[in-house]
Amino acid sequence: MRRRLTAVLLALCIITSTALPAFASEEKDQKGEGSTAEQSLLMETSEDAGGFQSVEEASTLETGEQSLSEGAEDLASVAETGEQSSLAETGKESAAESAEELPVQEKIKPYGSPWINSNVYGMITEDTPRPGVRDDFYLAVNYDYLNKTKIKPGHEVIGTEDEISDLLIDRISGLMTDSEDTSPEADRVRTLYQMYLDWEGREKGRDYISSKIKTILNISSLEDLSAYLGSWEGRTGTNILEIYLDTDIDDPGRHMTDIGPTSLTLGTRDEYESITDSGKRNKKHSDSAAKYMLIQYAGCSEEAAQELIENRYAFEKAVSESMMNSTELAAGDSIRKRTNIMTAEELAAAAPALPIKEMLSAVGFDPSLRINLEQPAWLTKLNELYTEENLEQIRAYLVCETAAGYIGKADEAAYREAKRLEREFSGLSASREDEYYATNMVARVLWQDVDKMYVAKYCSPQMKEDIRTLMEEAISTYREMLTEETWLSPETREKAISKLDHLTLLPVYPDDDKWLDWSQISITPAAEGGNYALAMDEISEAQWKICQQMSFEPIDKQVWNMRTSEMNAAYMPTTNSILVFAGMLNGKYYNESMSREEKMGAIGTVIGHEISHAFDPTGSQFDETGAVHSWWTDDDRAAFDKRASKLIAAYDDIHPWKDGSACNGTILQGEVAADMGGMACMLRIAKTIDGFDYDKFFRAYAELDAVGYLENVMENIYKYDPHPPYYLRVNMTLPQFDEFQRLYDIQPGDGMYVAPADRIAIWGMGRSGE
Repeated sequence: MRRRLTAVLLALCIITSTALPAFASEEKDQKGEGSTAEQSLLMETSEDAGGFQSVEEASTLETGEQSLSEGAEDLASVAETGEQSSLAETGKESAAESAEELPVQEKIKPYGSPWINSNVYGMITEDTPRPGVRDDFYLAVNYDYLNKTKIKPGHEVIGTEDEISDLLIDRISGLMTDSEDTSPEADRVRTLYQMYLDWEGREKGRDYISSKIKTILNISSLEDLSAYLGSWEGRTGTNILEIYLDTDIDDPGRHMTDIGPTSLTLGTRDEYESITDSGKRNKKHSDSAAKYMLIQYAGCSEEAAQELIENRYAFEKAVSESMMNSTELAAGDSIRKRTNIMTAEELAAAAPALPIKEMLSAVGFDPSLRINLEQPAWLTKLNELYTEENLEQIRAYLVCETAAGYIGKADEAAYREAKRLEREFSGLSASREDEYYATNMVARVLWQDVDKMYVAKYCSPQMKEDIRTLMEEAISTYREMLTEETWLSPETREKAISKLDHLTLLPVYPDDDKWLDWSQISITPAAEGGNYALAMDEISEAQWKICQQMSFEPIDKQVWNMRTSEMNAAYMPTTNSILVFAGMLNGKYYNESMSREEKMGAIGTVIGHEISHAFDPTGSQFDETGAVHSWWTDDDRAAFDKRASKLIAAYDDIHPWKDGSACNGTILQGEVAADMGGMACMLRIAKTIDGFDYDKFFRAYAELDAVGYLENVMENIYKYDPHPPYYLRVNMTLPQFDEFQRLYDIQPGDGMYVAPADRIAIWGMGRSGE
């Protein structure tokens, strides 16, 4: 995807689960993906839980006996500050005290090669030489903006997307406080919004949260643990494996039950092998959140809480050894490696120590669905670890995850502590107003309710038709591009065009009869004992039940399982569909007054980018129906892989980070290929327009990506994200095309020069096999 978001699963199954912690901050960059839409929404609604989580960990086979208390000392000692003695009193500050500003980040010494990393806020100052367009096009175009724009208090980033996000929050906030809307959707939204800000009501939820944490703390045997994991509470809360509804990889008209690996606090196996600075910050944040809640809500001493945290990492480190690392997950053969179809009986036989059948029963999906085990070696390892000897470590994992997951849903003192931890984690100078966080969270949890309200007020059938027309024009152009790809055989080219012709277009918002039925979602009113934490769990459980019902039904490609009132666009390979969200149709991305060149450089390249995902290293493995199916000849696949390898090598040679480390081209290859494919598509359209202003077009593309992150946030986001930093998305994409090179008379020796033989775009170049 063009923005940091993708979609393969069904969001509503797990959207409000407390099982998976979020990024430390609710203020998220919307550009791109890195996780599925459902996982992304999940992470952003598991409020203030602490610690980055990725559901897409995989595994390699490990054997032998192991005690979890061994081998975790390195992680247990990470990020110790020596200032933990007053945790029992932490968080009791007033709202006014919580707004105390942290120091603004120090002046940054420029770093990055071959271009400085100008996406780090504060990197570009008046002392920074202004480059020419031939040497650093991104910075030449955005120099004044990056130099002069000041970050707002409580914000992590400057840029177009931050400005649009503020616009969307303002609009949605107005919808949430509009008492004249009497629809069921508005009633649910207002109720949850008010509960978020009801500090007295939150205090009444203390016993409820404490009981959730203590239920796990009271587990005293493996039998107790199995009973919990196989219960409804264990399934909708924290668990040691993920069970979710997916699209059948061989029959996209049906669902499939997917078994995913244990969620890791530090996100990926990589961090347990060699922890990065970002990982250390992540760990400190997550540990602090868990420790606070264990002390305040479970009555643990500091020593007992610390022991639980150390045991948690002992379990995570042991189980992570059997997972694929981030590079392996992004490799071209990852999909097939993570496709292992089996029956419930075979799954149970693969892990006889685990209560697999009970866990599947608690989920309640259609038992006739095929089951996919993403990582057999991980399950083997988990089964090996599931012993009485390791009970304390497994229980510690569950209780720490659960406790941290409730910190943003607890009383005001806990909430203020959560915000303090966010500021520390991200390097923020201050938090934003509580109403902002309330609006943002409700919009993510009750996303379809908010979408209906947003669409009714801010969207129109004409807007939907306009975007559909742009999508159809881009598809028609892509068809021409594929026809001219001389390195493809006629057989593969025909199938590629068939895939293009079968794309499902989902512009702006769902049709009236394609909204999901959320009528069964209800929230206990405060007058009847309801509170914010309970409400969040009630919504989660209701959405699980909706997901259960959907598992018995065929998949409807016209149904949206993603939030349209945020700024994003998506390609979903399992349904071969493209979505352009209503939230993106604002600001520099799209407005009626934009010139043709500006529209093509903005929303046009976004649409082209999403189409390109159908043919990127991942999307190219899915056929026109959404099934994983090899529709390539062996020679064509080899030629494709050769091009992808060239792209990977080029990015492996770029060093954007302070420590001098390089990009990981394997992780980035899909988004890079899509960026370049989208640009090729728009440039082909440009050739048909008399008097086309290429300078305006290229500058619009670069201005769209004018972004500056706080340094910590930049590292937290991009270390394992499948998108390159924005400046690379401009400076590595544009030089691939003659139109750019000719327009600015770029010559060998210039920073933006790329010789024709060294260009790495996979699609749209029309070149023969190399």
